[in-house]
Amino acid sequence: MGKVIAAKAATERVETMPKSNMARNKNLIKDIFSGVQESKHMVGHLKYLVDDGHNKYKISYSETDNVADYNDVINGDLIPNYETSNHFQYQEIINAAYVNFNKSYKRFSFQTGLRLETTISKGNQLGNIVKPASQFKRDYTNLFPTVYVMYKLDSIGNNQLVANYGKRINRPYYQDLNPFLSPLDKFTFYSGNPYLNPSFGHNVELSYRYKGIFSSTLSYGKSKDDINETIEIRDEIYYSSPGNIGKSQFLSLVIQSDFDVTKWFSTSLFSEIAHMDFESKLFTERLQSSGTFYFLSATNRFKIDKKWYLR
Repeated sequence: MGKVIAAKAATERVETMPKSNMARNKNLIKDIFSGVQESKHMVGHLKYLVDDGHNKYKISYSETDNVADYNDVINGDLIPNYETSNHFQYQEIINAAYVNFNKSYKRFSFQTGLRLETTISKGNQLGNIVKPASQFKRDYTNLFPTVYVMYKLDSIGNNQLVANYGKRINRPYYQDLNPFLSPLDKFTFYSGNPYLNPSFGHNVELSYRYKGIFSSTLSYGKSKDDINETIEIRDEIYYSSPGNIGKSQFLSLVIQSDFDVTKWFSTSLFSEIAHMDFESKLFTERLQSSGTFYFLSATNRFKIDKKWYLR
């Protein structure tokens, strides 16, 4: 329910923009690119990690400060353009705790892990004498399990079956959260979406391995709330903004081999076939696309002496 309310609020934020602002943006198109822009971008990262071999705790802190000042050139003088100038600050703290467990029994090897992750973020769009300031804050907590199982088909482990599963997160880029409306060109404006949610994906793999010279892997993955671009046309002007409007899935098979042909010549072969499906919902329209691709490669190595190889 929370996601639905947030998505609705983001849509209303765009659609209820005052007409006076829309008209003012349209008038700015004529001369906005004849001025001067000065951009300043500062990014800071700080990480702290505690690891005892089985359990981990990590804190990651990121802070960005992005300033884009637009000035109009009038009679040779630079005059600040407060309509298009932008100062955006963003802070993000990620607290993550990891728990790992592994066990071996006869031909089986088992490993599992669980990551608890809490994200605390806030954005501040500084105002000026024309544009009001705005702020947003987002906090969310998620669990990310991983499972790995390996079985030896023979007593010495030349032939192995491996299965693993993992959950992942894709956070929105900080600039995609900036709600300021800024020009991309004479016909397009872009604004971020402070109501963006992270997207989540699940991946499953089943592999067969023979010694260190051959392997085949069948993979399946799916994700939801993918972040894609939305475009709305108002008064012959394009307004672009990111949104959680997509979902996707893929199925792939990878076969690779690495072996010595002679003492001085070895080769690596790689092949992959994959099928992908994408689906997005934009306003009342549903967009679907799919495709299959193939990839083949071979790498040859010639041994010159003990230290030198030619590829």
